[in-house]
Amino acid sequence: MVETISVIKHQHHHPLIIAIDACLGKPNEIGNIEVWEGGLQAGIAVGNRLPCVGDISIIGVVNSGGHLGYLDLQSTPLSIVVKLSKVISLALRDAVPVLEEQSAVCMLSC
Repeated sequence: MVETISVIKHQHHHPLIIAIDACLGKPNEIGNIEVWEGGLQAGIAVGNRLPCVGDISIIGVVNSGGHLGYLDLQSTPLSIVVKLSKVISLALRDAVPVLEEQSAVCMLSC
């Protein structure tokens, strides 16, 4: 992943990197989507220590987290993952043209 991010940053001038991940949460958070400015560190719930990635982060809470980590994720119904994926992808589809327009306006006036 570090190599891929390096290639992206080398090939594109100031790329906006959006990190998206599924995560575990509390039972009442299942189905929630959270967005924030800054990177995310994927894989913590399953014991992976991946580098922090992204300028904007989006997470979808797909299951409740327990002490099982990886098994908790593996027992997640695919329907929840698909539902959250569709919502996030449609939101990005609608947001990208707006971001591009704002970027173009800023380049002309900033």
